[in-house]
Amino acid sequence: MAFKSLIEHARKRRGWSLTSDKITFSVIEPKNGSMSIRFSIGPLLVERASFIKGDKIDILWDSGDDTGLIRRDNEHGRTCQMGKSGRMVIQIGWSEGMPRPQDGKPIFLSGTEIRNGEILFDLPTHKDTVLDNVSEISVSR
Repeated sequence: MAFKSLIEHARKRRGWSLTSDKITFSVIEPKNGSMSIRFSIGPLLVERASFIKGDKIDILWDSGDDTGLIRRDNEHGRTCQMGKSGRMVIQIGWSEGMPRPQDGKPIFLSGTEIRNGEILFDLPTHKDTVLDNVSEISVSR
């Protein structure tokens, strides 16, 4: 018998991942042509930043040093969606001048830090973190 991992196959095919301590950044391109960017935040990061279901979240970007910030913003933020696993997903309509993953492939964001209930991260400008190159599933507790 030669068993193959269905999880590994799905992850390579679609960029799917079981990471609980990472942020995945991807592009969604529906058939109608209106592109969106999606941030999927692992449950450990959500917990450490003390985000809860129903929080209004904003994502800020400093184009000068390609740094992003996810924070609670009850006035201007968007209500976040939470999955059963505790993963938080924020999807935003994309427009010219906004960051997006190169080649349209999902990537893990690096440089993740939690500071005072906010998540700081790097937005890479090159394709060295494409999910297709990831060979392990990270689930740390």
